[in-house]
Amino acid sequence: MPDLCLHHNSNLLILIYGCIFIKKIFPEFFKEKFLFSKKLIKDLFSYGLPVMLGSAGSLVLGYVDGICLTYFTGLNAVADYRNVAMPTVSILSYFASAVSSVLFPLSSELWEKGYKEALGYGVERICLYSFVLVLPMAILMAYFPEVIINLFFNPQYLSAVPAIRILSLGTIFLTLNRIGFTVLNGIGKPHLSTKILYIGAIFNLIFNILLIPKFGIVGASLTTVFGYLLMWILQAWYLSRFLNYSFLIKKWILAVLIGIFSLIPLVLITKIINNIILQLIVGG
Repeated sequence: MPDLCLHHNSNLLILIYGCIFIKKIFPEFFKEKFLFSKKLIKDLFSYGLPVMLGSAGSLVLGYVDGICLTYFTGLNAVADYRNVAMPTVSILSYFASAVSSVLFPLSSELWEKGYKEALGYGVERICLYSFVLVLPMAILMAYFPEVIINLFFNPQYLSAVPAIRILSLGTIFLTLNRIGFTVLNGIGKPHLSTKILYIGAIFNLIFNILLIPKFGIVGASLTTVFGYLLMWILQAWYLSRFLNYSFLIKKWILAVLIGIFSLIPLVLITKIINNIILQLIVGG
């Protein structure tokens, strides 16, 4: 009964505020002539349909690992992978979500105004800076998965350690993918984003079937990482065609080398400090 009353109250509020909104903001709403534009409908469908299919592709890409793990290995591996490893490493992708919210309207505006060179320059720097920001966090997570599991879960999930190590590095490519998809959608190329997503989904399905029966969650993790890498390569290729996007090889190599050498102090910290929480703090 309370739920029913709440439902009726919500409908009543929508009706009241709807009338006020039309009366105050659009007083001529019911007097305007209805215009049907075939071009507008065509433009909406030509953009919206690939976006809808791309969203479906994202769902397929996100769940194919769990489905294959359930079929080949059982529910314990699915729990380690879907409930521990993936949610833990997904924390690193929140930065890309924040960047994408700003980048989508910005890329659309620059593209429509013809500032392709400026947009290409901006995408180059955004990808590089995103890589530089996410890389140390990914290395930290890859080096301390046991500490993270003991802090936020419990020791029975320590079997998810290999998956966290692999997937944490894969989130670097996931971050770059989100930026690339945002730019492609922003410049009016959602069909390319959809195409890349389905290529990644097919790649994941094939290699999950090949690797999971033998390697379990490690095979699923490797497939996911290489799937992200494949999609990023395709995105970079398409962006280079439309925006004169160039890969800043020297700076990327420098960032990777610094990331590798950052493992040296982490090794020393774990040998000097015994407290796992303090290891994580000092390592960070």
